[in-house]
Amino acid sequence: MSEEKTLAEKIGARLAKYIGENNARVAMKTFVPRAVGVSPEKLTLPQVPAVLEAMLPMLRTLLGAQAAQKLIDDIKKEYQS
Repeated sequence: MSEEKTLAEKIGARLAKYIGENNARVAMKTFVPRAVGVSPEKLTLPQVPAVLEAMLPMLRTLLGAQAAQKLIDDIKKEYQS
């Protein structure tokens, strides 16, 4: 029996394709509490845009401005509340 992934885990998996699994996991653990004040396990759909915007400077550094913005926009579309 497999457990349902949390929203943070799903977003982290999407980020992992671009920044690696470990970096994605650490990013979610770091930016979710900073951006919305909850643990990653308690992340809700309305909070996703704030978390993604908080990650944008880091992603720009790692991926470049255009690639980072496209990734953020794609994830936002996927998880619109």
